[in-house]
Amino acid sequence: MAKELILGMPVEWGDTECMPTFQSDIWAWAMTAYELFTGDHPYPRHRAPHTLVLAIANDVLPEFPGSPAVERGLSDQMWQLLQHCWRCDPAERPSTDELLQLLRA
Repeated sequence: MAKELILGMPVEWGDTECMPTFQSDIWAWAMTAYELFTGDHPYPRHRAPHTLVLAIANDVLPEFPGSPAVERGLSDQMWQLLQHCWRCDPAERPSTDELLQLLRA
């Protein structure tokens, strides 16, 4: 879950202040891509929900996974794209159109 969704979590379900956005979807897509390249959770040291939420709220990002992920196709260019998708400011993340263009390049 993107940081802006965690920090904007509503007090009661049904509040709309933390509705997912295209920008939070981009963040989530990059986390899913990380899992596909690594076969592991993006935050292996933070398995408990409360530590995971704290890590994301404190702008902790996944570390470069190393050679097994590279062997599965994680290039430097893809790693840079994932990092771009994880930017703390949602406005700095690529749009869906930009993401598609970058993936096709």
